Amino acid sequence: MVQTGQISDAEEYILRMLDIGAGNRPEEVSRSGNIVIDSLINNAYAAAQKDNIRFDVNVLVPASIPFESGHLAIILGNLLENALEACRDIPDGKGFICLDISYAKDIFQLCIKNNYQAKRKKDNIGHYLTTKNDNIYHGLGLSSINHAVVNYHGQMDITDNDNLFQVIVVMYGSYSEKAG
Repeated sequence: MVQTGQISDAEEYILRMLDIGAGNRPEEVSRSGNIVIDSLINNAYAAAQKDNIRFDVNVLVPASIPFESGHLAIILGNLLENALEACRDIPDGKGFICLDISYAKDIFQLCIKNNYQAKRKKDNIGHYLTTKNDNIYHGLGLSSINHAVVNYHGQMDITDNDNLFQVIVVMYGSYSEKAG
């Protein structure tokens, strides 16, 4: 269809396929309509199911929010990847991830909690270090998240106590270039 110039027909077809697929896929726990958020959460949920990790999700965001898709992908993608990796080290299916995301009154809030077993490492100024062997290409996740959050005059708070890791992110839509 696209090759013959029938772009609107192709778009309709894709939307129909998405609608048909949405109801038949039990791993779709996020259906906010925001494709970046939904895709990242649903992929992480499928990975968690495969690895026997409990994953509780609560998403209350509209389909369109005033943040760059790339920033959302950096923030949510890195946090989900870190949480999954930490839970995979926990034996007997005792790993869990709890994710809450909301957007209301121009404020985006994300809270992700997960348990972990391996000791977390920090450098001499308190930044978390990667636990991966290949530390040249890893260990930039939390720093990348913080850089994305700062674009919206936001804040990131990390709590790490008793093998429970929690990250809270708050961003303000009124500071977004998309909002203005």
